[in-house]
Amino acid sequence: MAKLKIEKGRVTVGSTVSDKKSVYDNVDLEATNLSLKSQFPMALTADLPGGGSFKMDGRVGPVNPADASLSPLEAKVTVNGLDLAKSGFVDRSAGIAGIVDATNALQSKDGLAHVQGGVKINRLTLVNGGAPSSVPVNLDFNIDYDLRRSAGLLNQGIVKIGKAGSRLSGTFDRRDESVVLDMKLYGQNLPVQDLQAALPALGVILPKGSSLETGTLSVNLNIQGPVDKLVSTGNIGLFNAKLAGFDMSSRMAALSAFSGVQKAGADTSIEKLTTNLRLAPEGIQATSLELVMPGIGQLNGGGTISASNALNLRMVATLSAQSGIASTVGRLSGRSMSKNARIPFLIQGTTSDPKVVPDVGGMVGGVVESELGNALDSNPRTKGLTDALGGLLGGKKRKSK
Repeated sequence: MAKLKIEKGRVTVGSTVSDKKSVYDNVDLEATNLSLKSQFPMALTADLPGGGSFKMDGRVGPVNPADASLSPLEAKVTVNGLDLAKSGFVDRSAGIAGIVDATNALQSKDGLAHVQGGVKINRLTLVNGGAPSSVPVNLDFNIDYDLRRSAGLLNQGIVKIGKAGSRLSGTFDRRDESVVLDMKLYGQNLPVQDLQAALPALGVILPKGSSLETGTLSVNLNIQGPVDKLVSTGNIGLFNAKLAGFDMSSRMAALSAFSGVQKAGADTSIEKLTTNLRLAPEGIQATSLELVMPGIGQLNGGGTISASNALNLRMVATLSAQSGIASTVGRLSGRSMSKNARIPFLIQGTTSDPKVVPDVGGMVGGVVESELGNALDSNPRTKGLTDALGGLLGGKKRKSK
């Protein structure tokens, strides 16, 4: 056949396992010198479901007589303006959104395809409760795909946000209506100035009016599950960072009488913040959280950040005994206090407006009842002050010995 041309067509793609359908409008196809036994050129364009356009230019054939989808193919594929939220390719309830542009080189033979190219995603959101990234997220990749098994291998992927680049690798396969991932994301010494504009896509919202001016981030995450229900587990670390416009010491004012924390200025310096994470559609769970801030001390603990960015963290501050009530007790009792007084507290509120609240029960039971209580009761002049301190903090009085 010398020429085949289709104009303004419509293609509806359905599934045998659901009623879900995707519609491609304005389908234009042109092929010349068609033959079942030789390669021939073909051009295809279409409007994508939910917006955006698709274009393919290449050569097809010879046609596989048993399964045409396994026919050899060499083509350049271009996608512009694909709206993930409206496309129907992912479940809207997953909270995944963004506008995708992609240019890929595709080669396929005997049911095995190789794809190499790049994807640019604007306004990316990855979780419910997240906000669109204000900077584009780019992915350069190299994929091998088995058409018979509907399974693929991401040999080498580089995720780039500004000058920050991380490695992404692993497998994916299509099961019924879902694409299931098993991948690993790894990055070291990533500049936080480049990353912070993309953090809202993961549901990480910095305190209102603050920004990360310096520092590096390291990340090591396993990403598993269906695309619309991904669960990521692993660890992250933030080092030598400055959170400008946020004064952590003033947020800890409720603890100042006990700990002696003094106002350190309008910014917060972070020497180290490390934690194990579990990121899921319902929110973030942090364990083994360690935060070291010069001038304040070391904070340890863990807790959750909900999909609506509500904080529920239970922490313990390890502070010098030369300040606050610890110092006062030392002077009154004549007993030298250790330098690892532990002050329990809670972080509540939201990620944009965190609140530091004294953990009264933990403070009385874990601190007053132990080291400070023993120091007070060891001296006749201060015996009984433990009861008064417990009452002041709202805790129960100790039983007399």
